[in-house]
Amino acid sequence: MILAFDLDDTLYSEHSFVLSGFKKVAHIIASSCGASEVLVLQELISELHKNGRGKIFDSVLSNHYIFSQGLLEECILEYQNHRPDIVLFPGALEVLGDNKNMPKYLVTDGNPITQNNKVDVLGIRIFFSEVFTTWSLGREFAKPSLGVFQEILRRENSTFEKLVYVADDPNKDFVALNKVGAITVRVLTGRFSSLQPAVEFDAKFTIPDISQFDVSQYLS
Repeated sequence: MILAFDLDDTLYSEHSFVLSGFKKVAHIIASSCGASEVLVLQELISELHKNGRGKIFDSVLSNHYIFSQGLLEECILEYQNHRPDIVLFPGALEVLGDNKNMPKYLVTDGNPITQNNKVDVLGIRIFFSEVFTTWSLGREFAKPSLGVFQEILRRENSTFEKLVYVADDPNKDFVALNKVGAITVRVLTGRFSSLQPAVEFDAKFTIPDISQFDVSQYLS
């Protein structure tokens, strides 16, 4: 069997990364307008809860009458490039350390610098034969593309029926892999934990969190 894992909200809480980045951005904004960092941080969090991702920094900068393209870009770069204050979910380290006879891969979408910083801070690179940050190959390799998974199978001289992928997002993580016979496992952690997708988008198996992963359940 070949084991592949997603990163965000599968092995650690992405919300903790967001808060870590917000603290860095709050420092920039507060220093530029003289406001309290604590106040700016709360504004960033409030904007996330009210309007979701996308224009958070724009809105808070505008609220303090200091918006400029240059300052916005500084905030974005600090958020993307900072070394985050994040930790693995309970049990994740044990899962990654188990099954030493099985090759393991990490497949994650997102800014390659950001994703690699997360991997390094979490100290998990040593567990994987390869860490694939899909965007470094081109946006067309982002999930649900099968491109990276096909490369894994080429390296391992194997088939999709022998691939287990553990992830959290039914919007993109499982639909293509389901069609080719891979074993898909969904962890109910993170912002998509309560999502009830159509059958073809959901994983074949569901577990509460990464600590409950046991590959022996999927051996045939």
